[in-house]
Amino acid sequence: MTSSDLIAARPPETRSATPKIAPPTTTPPVRTTPPRPTLTPANPPPTLRDEFRLQVRDRALDTAASALLEEGWPQVRLAELARRAGISRATLHRLFGGKSGLANALVGREVDRVLAEVARALDQGPTWDTGLLEALRIAVRAREQHPVIDAVLESPHGDPGLLPLLTTRSAPMISQARRLLVRFLHQHHPGLTATYLGDVADTLVRATLSHLVAPAPDELAAERLHRVARHLVRTPPVVGTPRARAWR
Repeated sequence: MTSSDLIAARPPETRSATPKIAPPTTTPPVRTTPPRPTLTPANPPPTLRDEFRLQVRDRALDTAASALLEEGWPQVRLAELARRAGISRATLHRLFGGKSGLANALVGREVDRVLAEVARALDQGPTWDTGLLEALRIAVRAREQHPVIDAVLESPHGDPGLLPLLTTRSAPMISQARRLLVRFLHQHHPGLTATYLGDVADTLVRATLSHLVAPAPDELAAERLHRVARHLVRTPPVVGTPRARAWR
């Protein structure tokens, strides 16, 4: 048998069938909408070091508040304050940088507490104007519920440590309260422009602050401010109307 006969007698090789590939479909791919970014990124949980630092800071501020109410701010000394708080003076300086920084932190914490109460009143009101009225009452009477605020406002005018933080240097507090009120008004009156709502909020905040720092409390101040706010929101100026002629 020749080699050609051997080749011819070899059984054919079995090959696995090649799977057929389906032609690509013409259906367009589904596009998924990416999630909208949040305005405020989620903060990581505080570490034990951060929690301890906050506890030490709060203890120092609590001690400073007690000293303010017992002795008056001019008599507060950082060395004695650190001893009463159970921390070193160096730690006190690292936290606040000095007596001026301590004053800013003390007043700022109390303002934050008042604004937190105001925010709750705004959110929990059955209607927008009832919530606003309760918030104005809380703000105007803040010195009755917050002894630190009252002590600051009772400070002698010659003391530059605390009183200016609620008067001549109150811009950060006004800005913080203004943002809170603008968000609230925009939520209930989305048809009004942000500029106009900012003007309304700024007027209310400054008027409320003037009543707060007044030496004699005005029992009807919140009600009057509330009437002004309702009028400003319900009768906004019409765009395009001619301005009144200025007096000469």
